[in-house]
Amino acid sequence: MLVHQLLIRSASRHPSRPAVIHGAECFTYAQLGEAANAFAWHLLSQGLSPGDRVVTLFEKSPANVAAVFGVWQAGGVLVNLNHRLPAGMIRRIMEDCQAGFLVADVPSLGALFQDDNPPPPSLRSLLVADGPGGDGRIPGAVAAERLDWRRARPAVPPPSRISIDLSTIIYTSGSTGRQKGVMLSHLSLVDHVASVTAYLKNVPEDRLISVLPLYFGYGLSQLLTAVGVGASLSLVSSFTFPNEVVDVLERDRITGLAGVPSHFRMLLNYSDLRRRDLSSLRYFTLSGARSPVSLVRQLRRTFPEVAIYLMFGQTESTIRISYLDPAEVDARPSSIGKPMPNVQVYVLGDDGREVGVGEVGELVCRGTNVMMGYWGDPELTVSALRDHPFPEIGPASEKVLYTGDLVRRDAQGFLYFVGRKDEMIKSGAHRIFPSEVEFALQEIEGVGEVAVVAERDETLGEVVVAYVVTRPQVNSDPRAFLQQCRQRLPAYMVPRRVYFRDALPKTATGKILKAQITGQDPRAPAVSP
Repeated sequence: MLVHQLLIRSASRHPSRPAVIHGAECFTYAQLGEAANAFAWHLLSQGLSPGDRVVTLFEKSPANVAAVFGVWQAGGVLVNLNHRLPAGMIRRIMEDCQAGFLVADVPSLGALFQDDNPPPPSLRSLLVADGPGGDGRIPGAVAAERLDWRRARPAVPPPSRISIDLSTIIYTSGSTGRQKGVMLSHLSLVDHVASVTAYLKNVPEDRLISVLPLYFGYGLSQLLTAVGVGASLSLVSSFTFPNEVVDVLERDRITGLAGVPSHFRMLLNYSDLRRRDLSSLRYFTLSGARSPVSLVRQLRRTFPEVAIYLMFGQTESTIRISYLDPAEVDARPSSIGKPMPNVQVYVLGDDGREVGVGEVGELVCRGTNVMMGYWGDPELTVSALRDHPFPEIGPASEKVLYTGDLVRRDAQGFLYFVGRKDEMIKSGAHRIFPSEVEFALQEIEGVGEVAVVAERDETLGEVVVAYVVTRPQVNSDPRAFLQQCRQRLPAYMVPRRVYFRDALPKTATGKILKAQITGQDPRAPAVSP
């Protein structure tokens, strides 16, 4: 099965059911299917061949959803980018993947290509959704053709593609800050949908809300799971005003909300959700390395009837590796759960053998969720995709994913995230994982967000430094804060310095940009004696 066939199937089974809701606009599955076909028809009319890379640049909208499925229906490889990226970065990504086609809406196209930033040589066609076309041109003599995606077109023929072919390239900086093109197959995405919808118990009657960007793996996952079962998806373009999100939760009788910890903090601390009728909510999903226990418990107190799924993964694992069943959340809220259906994991030591219960090792993953590799980077691919560590179990040709994530497993098989191998702080004879310090500091009353980084030290090599954002109406008392740190951490893990901030820089998907934190001039820190 190919990814776009999820939409074709739902349009056949539920043609009149709402598929995408955006403000006052509502597209049924039949209408969304026709719109995706229109995008595919236009791409094929411009000469798209199977496997050609197509960059999409859209504000979050029904057109964006239709374009995503239209690229796949035409047989192209989707490269769905953040339309707010700097023009130079967009061009570099297009050059990297040798994109032959660009599909965009008018606001996202803006002044993308100028004389000092011409289109890459590989670009053959620019399609502008609902924009001026015909004789419109941009620097570099690339014709800008108008794409009328709301007009029905003849059904396009099935693409000459199979499930193991490349479906999408998701560019991610990961923990390194370096842009990497993660390649995922149709099989990986379709199996992902089957597994996630199974444990979330999704049904066509579900009404989901999308607060995550669609170019983000987590956001794409939610879109595909909704379409996979024929559920409706309400699009929210911004989380700047949390009450507007709550308006949609109440108005559309939302049953499922997926987000990162910062989304739920904003809803709990900056909205009037407690005065709304949100009785339709059935589940929340939180994804990240390790959700703060205090946040999980606050959600449980506020929404005792709502199931909470704590999920873990990375783009290289088709977004997901494990999840914690809601029945286990109260007992082990710091766990990232067990492998999702059709996924197997190992926890390996430096010697390549499985570590014992409670010991720390690298998380290694096998299954259809393992990526195909990094686009155009065989060296990086070889470092992540390696031979099966136990050849007597897996096929000789099978490659498994070495995630770079360090975890431990308890006697019942539940996994716990410890840290990233490449973020380890080496302070004297100690090895410290920033996530462990962050996890402890997040439990201090009044703390909203924490980022822990290393700072150079002449004596110890590196020391722990923390950047902290407190919740509203909470006074930052450095001495009291450090005392709380000492009560929760061994002496060698207590931050040498603590900086209080009003906010921490983040990506559009909510990930804290640690490199930018250390490059700014902080307020006077509290120094640990």
